[in-house]
Amino acid sequence: MPKDESLTHTPLSVSHLFDASNHCWNARLIHQLFDEVFAQAILSIPLPYHPKQDKLIWILDSKGRFSVKSTYRVSIAQEPQSDHSDVPWMKLWKARIPERIKMLLWRIGTNSIPTKENLSCRLEHIDPVCTLCKSVSESCVHLFFGWHISRALWYTACWGFRLDQNMVQTFEDIIKLVLEPPVSTLPSYDKWLITLNMAFTVEEIWHLRNNILFQDAHIDISKSSKSVMSRFSNTATALGVIARNHKGEVTGIWGRCRSLCPPLQAEAATLLWAIEIAKREHWHHVVFEGDAKACFEHLSQSDSTPDWLISTFINNILGLALCFSSVKFSWVRRVGNSAAHEVARFALSSIQSFIFHNGNIPPVIEFVCKADYPACISFS
Repeated sequence: MPKDESLTHTPLSVSHLFDASNHCWNARLIHQLFDEVFAQAILSIPLPYHPKQDKLIWILDSKGRFSVKSTYRVSIAQEPQSDHSDVPWMKLWKARIPERIKMLLWRIGTNSIPTKENLSCRLEHIDPVCTLCKSVSESCVHLFFGWHISRALWYTACWGFRLDQNMVQTFEDIIKLVLEPPVSTLPSYDKWLITLNMAFTVEEIWHLRNNILFQDAHIDISKSSKSVMSRFSNTATALGVIARNHKGEVTGIWGRCRSLCPPLQAEAATLLWAIEIAKREHWHHVVFEGDAKACFEHLSQSDSTPDWLISTFINNILGLALCFSSVKFSWVRRVGNSAAHEVARFALSSIQSFIFHNGNIPPVIEFVCKADYPACISFS
């Protein structure tokens, strides 16, 4: 959506947004034309190395192809869920949210969080009345959605979210709402961002409640809202690459962060970065290993159609693969890729991109590399 509505009818093609000389988006023009959310979404789209013919993509299907089946699935997903549906615990454990918040949500979903109502059921002489509003019992539902401060925080910190009176009636409904948020204007592949934002909001309400009760903190909706937004905006995707020689010895470790994106896209971006590094280092015989099964399946099956989210990445990878004398893509289980994941975690705590060589590898990464392949590093 353009910033200026008068531009809506102005003839403008996507090619006008390219910087052809540098083979990248014209970031300055994009920020001039579009709001920040739309500008960041455009800038996150990868550009192909070689020109490709335009085609229509049905974004509600992972392959980008329209079908009656995909339309049916979308319509079914938008139907109201049964009040007696179970909590989707597996969806919680697989959600792209911090582990500490998963545990908080699990405690809320099992009604084991120490609200005053729960404590009064287990201990004598505990007043169940909410200390914050002094009007009703402090249950999970009241604390996170009934308390007027929490309702205000939901509206200010979570994209203007307004709570329907019948939306949350039990502690289980809280988890269902976070993991299966209401229909929004975001594309289906970006709905996990709503879950992430809602999870941060739940955590902030719990922190705010505890700070008021135990540290005599003052209520500041603006400060709490900014805290949620800061955590959400600072969330990034980390990439980690480890190179070994034919003896298994580590020759280089690379790490960096990029803007938040769907997990599948992050995995494809990491693999593309790895092959770019190999080309830059002038390696001739290479083997690429990783646990991104969806990516490696498409790289080993030339006739398969990749998810449209990573199709450009896959095409660019296959194009660069022609630069090597021999190249092989090999999928490994996640347990066999622990060193690369440690590099990615290290990248999240780093301010800048980094590269390490054997001799200056941080101990935490060196230890995982040693465990991953005992003969690869000699400890001093």
